Amino acid sequence: MSGWNIDDVEILADPPAVVGAPRLTILLPTPVTAVIWWPTNATRFVLQQNSDLTTTNWVDVASTISIVGTNNQVSPAPLNAGGFFRLIQR
Repeated sequence: MSGWNIDDVEILADPPAVVGAPRLTILLPTPVTAVIWWPTNATRFVLQQNSDLTTTNWVDVASTISIVGTNNQVSPAPLNAGGFFRLIQR
């Protein structure tokens, strides 16, 4: 019999995090508003956004970043068409 069996499958309930990568947290208080934060000690990381994951059109978020406690915080322009965010190390 060919194919695969259950012994060939590994299921990860919580994928392992990238070592050294800061946690990016996104809160959506309304359907078109996002509040995004990450630790202030992630000094070499820049927040980027893209409206389409099938492209490589990532751009730096131009909104002002505030420091709130131990986190960088930003509220990007309204997300009328949705959007995707990432932190990239520079």
